[in-house]
This record gives sequence, C-alpha cells and structure tokens, in this order.
Amino acid sequence: SQSRYSCPKKEGFKQLQRYINATNLFIDDLGSEINAVKHFGTTVNVIEEIIEERYRKVGFTHITSNFPISRLEDIYGSRVMSRITEMCNEITLTGSDLRLKK
Repeated sequence: SQSRYSCPKKEGFKQLQRYINATNLFIDDLGSEINAVKHFGTTVNVIEEIIEERYRKVGFTHITSNFPISRLEDIYGSRVMSRITEMCNEITLTGSDLRLKK
C-alpha cells in the first residue's frame, strides 16, 4: 500500500517516508518537538502522522518521553495515544536524574 505522503518533489517528505518505512525507529523525547508544520497550506503534526502510519506497518518503534501519558494525550489526542499504548510497552524509570549530577 502507498502512503498518502508520496511527494517526490519534496525532500522533506522523502525523509518522512524513510522514517515511516524503517524497520526500527527511535523517537527521543516525545512531546518536546515542534507540533505542527505547514505542507501546502495544511497544518500537519509530523510525529502524529509517523505514528499513525507506523501503526499499520511491521517494524519496531521505540519512544522515550519525559511527559506523563496524560500530557501526551493532550498533545496528540486519544486516537494516537491508543495506538502508542498498543505499539509500545511502558517502562517507568525512577530515581534521581543522572543528567543533573556533575
């Protein structure tokens, strides 16, 4: 099946296709990215679109985030969060933030 983002004239959407079709995809710090971009006058949430497309495909998607699930649902909506919870296992890391220790 062909994705709705086939746009050979735009390098950005070629890159988007590579992310969607990758066997393994790592999304670091979900929720901290710029939410929306313009594509031919239409506002598109790139990460939301990648997650929606990858939900239908075979492959592994690994996601990290410092946001609680409730905040991510505010950003992406219940449809995308439903797919994320089906695609991913939630692992909560506890303890002090080692990045703050010097």
